[in-house]
Amino acid sequence: MLVLENIRKRFKDFELYIEKLEFYDNEYAVIVAPSGSGKTTTLRIIAGLETPDEGRVILDGEDITNLPPWKRNIGIVFQNYALYPHLTALENIAMPLKIKGLDSEEIHEKVIEIAKILEIEKILDKYPSQLSGGQQQRVALARALVKEPKVLLLDEPLSNIDARLKLDLRGFLKSVQRRLHMTAIHVTHDQEEAMAIGDRIVIINEGRIEQVGTPVEVYNRPKTLFVYNFVGLSNLLPGSMFGFSDNVIVGFRPENVMISLTEDTGLKAEVLTIQYLGSHNLIELRVGEHTIKARTSFELPVKEKETVYIKIPREKMLLFDKKGGELIK
Repeated sequence: MLVLENIRKRFKDFELYIEKLEFYDNEYAVIVAPSGSGKTTTLRIIAGLETPDEGRVILDGEDITNLPPWKRNIGIVFQNYALYPHLTALENIAMPLKIKGLDSEEIHEKVIEIAKILEIEKILDKYPSQLSGGQQQRVALARALVKEPKVLLLDEPLSNIDARLKLDLRGFLKSVQRRLHMTAIHVTHDQEEAMAIGDRIVIINEGRIEQVGTPVEVYNRPKTLFVYNFVGLSNLLPGSMFGFSDNVIVGFRPENVMISLTEDTGLKAEVLTIQYLGSHNLIELRVGEHTIKARTSFELPVKEKETVYIKIPREKMLLFDKKGGELIK
């Protein structure tokens, strides 16, 4: 297990503070946060590329805070891949093993073994300039994995990848992690990516951890308004519209909005726009002075500018304190 304990890292206008954060063996964890919130700094502290001002980094019971990067059993894949342009894919992958002093025969065996797992045997003689973005990413991944690290760090690994290929690579990364039985820590600003690939998600905001949990937990039971708004599509209406105190804000997801075409006890709403998204429609509605979104099936015969009535099941409502933003119930 990897543990961050009382970590502080101060910059001129920013401080990262992590009281305690645990990464379990063989899990795929994702750190997700807006830009400038400390997610990459956290990764660099784990890798040994950044030294914390306070606190400890502990791997399997050993304090590795002051160990240099090459002495930690940790691999890292950088956002820009950082491949040597004058070396072939094979030579790039072999570099960590050469630094360790392994003989050429053992190096070749290990490179071929990891190349087969990552399905890049046929491009080992190519230079980075001859490879696609997806191929470069796999070469960088192979270079990180060839030394058999205990922990694999991935810094925005999908940010430079074509949108269609990105969907395939999400599953590929997780399947490789599962096959090699290692801990993976993946950093991204993309909430959808985090939800799709993470066993657990760490949500950071302005240098502080807001919540740690499974994708289901952070989506359905966000601890704060920030987490609620940051993960998935969200709706917010004043508590008074549902009979609650003015000190309460009510949150609910678009899929929990029930739309009726006939007047009943629901809230009156006007249909503003209808977006066809393949598997469902996303409807934008005006409720009083507020705008909300609803996911609906294609069978619902609504039109723009039409008046409808909405209900939200009580059990699907999330109540937040208006002042502090914490989840009430």
